[in-house]
Amino acid sequence: MKLRDLPLVSLRTFAVVAETGGVAGAAEALGVTHSAVSKQVKLLERWLGQALFTLEGRRLVLTPFGTVLSREVGRALGDIAGACAYVQRQRERRTVTIEAPATFAMYWLLPHVNRYRAQNPRTDVWVSTRMTGQPPNFSAHDL
Repeated sequence: MKLRDLPLVSLRTFAVVAETGGVAGAAEALGVTHSAVSKQVKLLERWLGQALFTLEGRRLVLTPFGTVLSREVGRALGDIAGACAYVQRQRERRTVTIEAPATFAMYWLLPHVNRYRAQNPRTDVWVSTRMTGQPPNFSAHDL
């Protein structure tokens, strides 16, 4: 399955319905209408070919497939939200990437990097190593 084929709006809507326990709560959380939420859930169920909820009285209950999908999509969306929050927090930070032979990095570079970090707390330094004699990858690193 290709990423471009995933119905991301429907998956996000489903995750919020599962988290809030109902369409009304999801509609409020997402800032859309009850009808829009229901439509997205139906689209996802049709796309998957599986029912994700059953109606018990006036309450929506996740099916076994819905439970699995809710857990995994919820985890994935949480990871995405965390990554986005991290990137937003780093707006003011700079990152310098350095590639060096492993022995040089271990014995000389890393002690100097630690002093540099202490003097420049808003700059992150990422060091990747290569085997001695292996050609450097200039396109992926600053130094």
